[in-house]
Amino acid sequence: MGRGAWSYSGIRHDVLMTPPLPGPDFSGYRIVITAAGRDFGRTLAIEFACRGATVFISARNIQHAERTRDEIRDLGFDHVYAFGCDLTDPASIRAFADDVSALTDRIDVLLNNGASYLDGDLLSVSDDDIVATIASAATGSILTTKHFLPLLLNSDKPDLVTMISACGVPGHERSQAHEAFYAGEIGAGRFHRHRV
Repeated sequence: MGRGAWSYSGIRHDVLMTPPLPGPDFSGYRIVITAAGRDFGRTLAIEFACRGATVFISARNIQHAERTRDEIRDLGFDHVYAFGCDLTDPASIRAFADDVSALTDRIDVLLNNGASYLDGDLLSVSDDDIVATIASAATGSILTTKHFLPLLLNSDKPDLVTMISACGVPGHERSQAHEAFYAGEIGAGRFHRHRV
């Protein structure tokens, strides 16, 4: 069993390479993961693929999604597809959903993982940075949910998961600006999940 490790923002993430640790079997599941070209999204894609799922992964930069796809295929798991998707661009989100729809008639899990990081306190960041951050995650997650909902509703076990960083936890001190942004995304995620 091989393990890889990487660190992002001082947090260590262990990535199980193969075989997976004992846990849930996702054979037969079809899972869409946004922002899977690096960091935690990459880890999620590897884990779900190693547990038998077919994964449809996106990244703003298609080369990053393809790198994750190739890494998973090198581990011996072929049911992985890579797409480019800019979560700040509604046309890009629609194209991603259309491309996945051309490959499958359903998805079982939509995992909204994408978000830009907004560093600093609220007074130190520009208005444009705030708008872009909200567009990448809150608006991007809502539009991704909207456009993947027809595929999700075709599943007999649909699930919608929106990843929220620790910045969304009240009292998080790392970035006031990012904390305020995530508080809004948490509310939107709860609203949509109960309706699936």
